[in-house]
Amino acid sequence: MNARILRLAGSAVVLLILWQASTVPAAAQQTRPTVFLDQVDGRIGHGLLRMRGEECFVVAPAHVVNPDLEVRIVGMNAVEALGRFQRGIADQIAVVKVEKNAEQLCMNAQPWPPEDSVTAVLQAVQEGSLETLSEDGSRTLTGVEVVTVGDPYLRVRPRRSSERLTQGMSGSALILETIMAGILDSVTVRDVPIGLAIRLDHVERMLEPYFPAREQVTREGGFPWVTAAGVVAAAGGVAALLLTSGGDGGDTGSITFSVPNP
Repeated sequence: MNARILRLAGSAVVLLILWQASTVPAAAQQTRPTVFLDQVDGRIGHGLLRMRGEECFVVAPAHVVNPDLEVRIVGMNAVEALGRFQRGIADQIAVVKVEKNAEQLCMNAQPWPPEDSVTAVLQAVQEGSLETLSEDGSRTLTGVEVVTVGDPYLRVRPRRSSERLTQGMSGSALILETIMAGILDSVTVRDVPIGLAIRLDHVERMLEPYFPAREQVTREGGFPWVTAAGVVAAAGGVAALLLTSGGDGGDTGSITFSVPNP
């Protein structure tokens, strides 16, 4: 931590602290990103949880979501929530905002991997799994191999003849080793079913205007500097903290700091 104290006119003191948290408290259990989606018009599919600060969203292929209808969302342990279409991006992606029971559905949601991690795993790994969720919240992994790596699309096929790809799997996560590398867009059912997945680093670039890599957070109130530093550390943030100390010795003001978006 680096601190600089600047004295102003009178008794006021401004303390500017630059803080980088060294650790972030570990979550007891991270929520898997894949969720099951359905709507009253019979559409079913999957999507991936995505946080923006304290707001929770689901990112899915555009064709999975009817923008005029409410979306039922089922996550781990059969946790249910409801969402509404927020925006479409490039006719490829639909963003749904979770509006009811978001806190329970999205608690400890697993963050998306950095873009360079996606690039690296696609260069090194050809076998992985598609993660799907059933309506009762049970999780299934279907073994696949990546047969073509392009940008923005990947082509995958089942690793074994006993495994199947179906159209209801659209929106499921493509996982290579432990890295979420893509989102399944569509399935072509032929002698050998082929899945077309959108690279996750490409999806990230499309989402960037709406999901910035870092978020500015402001906390108002009285914050002695030790407490303020703890607030930022707990959030895993990098901060410029502006605290004004009045003549009565009480610390007041606001804290503005930057935290990474998952």
